[in-house]
Amino acid sequence: MEDASLPSDPDEYMAVMTISLAMDRDVQVTKMLIVETTAAFLLRTGTREFRAASAMNFEKTRETAVRFLETAGRSSLIADDLRMAGPSQPKLKARERVRLTIPISSGGVPYAKGATGIIVQPTDPMQVREFEESNEHPVKFDNGGLVAVPAVFLEQESAQTS
Repeated sequence: MEDASLPSDPDEYMAVMTISLAMDRDVQVTKMLIVETTAAFLLRTGTREFRAASAMNFEKTRETAVRFLETAGRSSLIADDLRMAGPSQPKLKARERVRLTIPISSGGVPYAKGATGIIVQPTDPMQVREFEESNEHPVKFDNGGLVAVPAVFLEQESAQTS
């Protein structure tokens, strides 16, 4: 059963859930808390939380959280980093090697933090558009599996420091 009191927009949903988590923990909402909430929800395959985390756009969720907190008169819950737009995500391209920055699960198959793979280019124009709109990339992992991964959870393998 869906909770009608929760927003149906994935960015609004993720903002509300992150704000709720911050209030439960008695901490401010930070960019890292959004990432942490998203990562936890990506492990709940098939749930509303998973669908929202998969569809959310980090910058829109960040902006929504700030707007919700300011509208509610709860500006004290906004951490300094949350007010700053993040640096633009480097544009990842097909055939580029990438590494996961968090552990994820897709279809019950776990992928560990640091798992590496290559971005593949879909041939269907509709899929290309869908991936661009959702800011996700299809990644063929070295250890098997083809998974759509939100760009915020990928880094160029060459950008990894030892």
